[in-house]
Amino acid sequence: MIFMHRMLHNYRSVILLDGSMPSQAVLDMIDWDKRVVAADGAIVKAMEYNIKVDYLVGDLDGHLIKPRGVEVHHNPDQDSCDFGKCIDFIRHKNLAPSMIIGINGGEIDHIISNIHIMVKHHQQDGEYFFLDSDGKGGIKFGLVLTESHKFASGVGKNVSIFPYPDACISTNGLQYPLNKTEIKQFEGILCSRNKTVDEEIEIIIHRGMVLVVLDL
Repeated sequence: MIFMHRMLHNYRSVILLDGSMPSQAVLDMIDWDKRVVAADGAIVKAMEYNIKVDYLVGDLDGHLIKPRGVEVHHNPDQDSCDFGKCIDFIRHKNLAPSMIIGINGGEIDHIISNIHIMVKHHQQDGEYFFLDSDGKGGIKFGLVLTESHKFASGVGKNVSIFPYPDACISTNGLQYPLNKTEIKQFEGILCSRNKTVDEEIEIIIHRGMVLVVLDL
């Protein structure tokens, strides 16, 4: 099974962040029978959308709601954020792989912070990935890679590859292919908004770590 399809079917839990809720198209893709971990104030959104939460994790400074039937894990540590606490909790409970919802915080610093945390806590490919709306009715899929993988996205889809902080990569199936290309955050080419020209693409990691965001 192609890596992306395997991730979309074999995750064990959902992390619900206190960001902007995605479109109904995204919500309809989620198996809500999986374990749901809400990050602090996200419990309010869960109630608004009638999402059953299994665990509430965080410093609990964002609300006073503790719904019945939800297992609360209070972590007052102010040196880590609620998203990072959720990741630690997921690993402790052996609930990965996890789908992340609400990573788009609505404010640019919140979005960048959530992406940074996802990259910072990366241990293995496929452990954490996010789904989000693209604002035009489509769906964005994002994950961190340190190894080579194939994806089935379809033709004409956007693909962006961001190095953290630098990487050497090759690609197959993209309009502007890369061949053992060095990509860096602060110089050289920008691997943003490339296009798929085949039903299946491949991203080959020769060295380093990248964040990949592509259209479903």
